[in-house]
Amino acid sequence: MNARTQLLIGLAVVLLGLGVVALAFVDDEASVRRVEDLVEDPGRFGEGRHVLLGVPQPPLVPVRSSAGGTDLLPNPGWTNVTATTSRWASQPELFSTETLRVDVAADGATTWTWRNETRRGSPGAGEAVGEAAVLQWTTPPATRAFTVQAFDDGDGDTPRVWALYAGPLKDPMQPKPSQFEGRLLRTLPDGSGTPMPAGVLLYQVEEFTAGCSSKFLPPEEKARLEESGDL
Repeated sequence: MNARTQLLIGLAVVLLGLGVVALAFVDDEASVRRVEDLVEDPGRFGEGRHVLLGVPQPPLVPVRSSAGGTDLLPNPGWTNVTATTSRWASQPELFSTETLRVDVAADGATTWTWRNETRRGSPGAGEAVGEAAVLQWTTPPATRAFTVQAFDDGDGDTPRVWALYAGPLKDPMQPKPSQFEGRLLRTLPDGSGTPMPAGVLLYQVEEFTAGCSSKFLPPEEKARLEESGDL
């Protein structure tokens, strides 16, 4: 084999390697979703695992104490109830409101209550149409329930989705951009096999990573983090 042939083979191997790396990068990029992506098009989340990017909002967050230690205190960004309201296209006078509420017992077990009600005229004070649909389920004490909030993109709308995580934590969760590898649940997480109510987005986290690359952040969120020193 002459030197020219060896050089050509070597270049081909290098280019093939670069192609594999590029393909892997594209695949990784394709599996990354932000909270707003999930809210706008849940269908893009297939049966496989994805990486969800957002800001966790747990019930308690670490705060440095005056003594120099760290205390877990109530998180101002936490809420145990989320709600969405939609107007019927076929009957514009009707509004349906879905709420999802979590209540944590003393032993750490969580009760989830989903409610869907329809009213005529206005979402809150209008005449009720039929009976509200209600569904409850529980998750064990070892499974943390929290919301993942969308990044701030300056439009004043930061949607949230609910998440579950039973894995280890090196440090307590903080409301900072993070990565959540997992999947969107299609059935209730209580083992009953009951289908998840339409409109409920509950994300099962398999692996949690605090922090994420700034390339995924909207300019407004990136500027806010740079100003606060958290980036």
